[in-house]
Amino acid sequence: MKRLSFLGLVLSLMFISCPLPDEDSDDFVQTYIEVTDSDIDYREKATTWTVMYYVDADNDLESYLLEDMEELSEGLESTELMNVIALVDRIDGESSDSSILGEDFSDTRLYRIGADEIYRLSGGDYFPDIGTGLSGEYNMGDAETLKSFIEYCKEYYPADNYALIFTNHGGGVKGDSDVLFSSSLSGGVGSSSWTNKAVCYDETSDNDCIYTAELSDVLDESHSVDLMVYDACLMGLAEIAYQYRPGVAGEFSTDYLAASAPLVWAFGLPYDLIFQRLSESLTGGTGNYSPVVDGSDYETQYYDPASMTAEEFGLIIVEEQERDTQELYSYSVSSQAFALYDLNYIDSVMTELDDWAATSGYTADDTSEFDAARNSCILYEEDSPINYPFYDLYDFAVYYDDGTEDYLLDEYVDSLVVASFGGSSFSSDYAEGQQGLAFFFTEGVSYWSDQWFYTGEDTDAWQSGYYYGKLDFCHADGDGNIDGWFELLQSLYNPYESGTDDYTDYHPGAY
Repeated sequence: MKRLSFLGLVLSLMFISCPLPDEDSDDFVQTYIEVTDSDIDYREKATTWTVMYYVDADNDLESYLLEDMEELSEGLESTELMNVIALVDRIDGESSDSSILGEDFSDTRLYRIGADEIYRLSGGDYFPDIGTGLSGEYNMGDAETLKSFIEYCKEYYPADNYALIFTNHGGGVKGDSDVLFSSSLSGGVGSSSWTNKAVCYDETSDNDCIYTAELSDVLDESHSVDLMVYDACLMGLAEIAYQYRPGVAGEFSTDYLAASAPLVWAFGLPYDLIFQRLSESLTGGTGNYSPVVDGSDYETQYYDPASMTAEEFGLIIVEEQERDTQELYSYSVSSQAFALYDLNYIDSVMTELDDWAATSGYTADDTSEFDAARNSCILYEEDSPINYPFYDLYDFAVYYDDGTEDYLLDEYVDSLVVASFGGSSFSSDYAEGQQGLAFFFTEGVSYWSDQWFYTGEDTDAWQSGYYYGKLDFCHADGDGNIDGWFELLQSLYNPYESGTDDYTDYHPGAY
């Protein structure tokens, strides 16, 4: 399998990219997977689970994402066990593999992944130029493409439960260094083409990407899923969790989110190990694998998809990513982490964080204690506190826990983080099931003005071409009072305009 070549890992990064290893072909055992060159319609077959697999391989991760598809097929016990539908976009100039999907191509195609077989599908009414003998090139960095894919899956492959897996590069909520260092405190904001707080970069579509709030703009409640998985870097953030929280009328949401706060290795998730855990014939605990997840030992559990919950599916993903980390990469050097979040608790986390911020009493005259709180938290990309200022929210909550009954932030974060693991490069005693959710916490005035994208406002309306803003986490009412977390950051880090008592509005929607 591809993961066996991990020892050749090269930590090279392209703007927000995941680490890319050198592939050792001798370590990769090719397994032929039959591709049936016909359009197979399964719309009459409703199942318990349909997995919607959004495979944006239109970039430098192409070879790894193809191998992920092969792994998934090898892991499935039966083609009829569940629907796994993949929308795959490839690119010229990277992998030329023709064995996994039957041929090399650079356009966009649809597949149903079965047990040791992958079927080519027709795009039906949603992708009319996808199918045998047809060629369609779709922008995977456009949420409209994702919308059509979700509608396609729900129409032709109906199920009781839906999982949506993104696999590509990820950037969380941040600005790339090209923006940070090309702008200045006088108000410049640099080149909008490098503002990255998104997922799914499509190189042949001008590096377009799906912004965090773009999903909220394009999708609605009918597109909601039970479990959303980011096999991508830097997406395990409170801001992302809050954007897709359940219970907002008419809005897209997910009940559970599985993601990584730091960078993810290019191999991504171990799809063979994950899908091997789904079985109609095996039940209960078997095997001898016993890591710690959420504070307790466990044996490998197999789940029948007919009765498997979204939480159980997410737990499998976290457990198998931890197993993969243990086997391939000693905890003593591990920089991998992954977590499962129950988003039914994210509203409570946001309310508690806002309440704390409103009564904190901090002023811009002295942020030393506030800075000390930041420095007490795990920084998930330790070498990049400017580009990736993503700190652990549980650590922050514990720092301010005064022991009173009305302080509940750490308890709510603990409830939100269902399971997590983190290598010892983060902490020798990583608190699994508590740590694992990051949040954006910029390092002071020097960089706050450059990170203008971190806002609840539409940044395109503020200045044409600067996308995207609209983060629900960053709410402000403009009444001049500090009512919550984002307004506290504004009050502390928006620098004063010279000669006045007014804050310069580097971030739209100041408090």
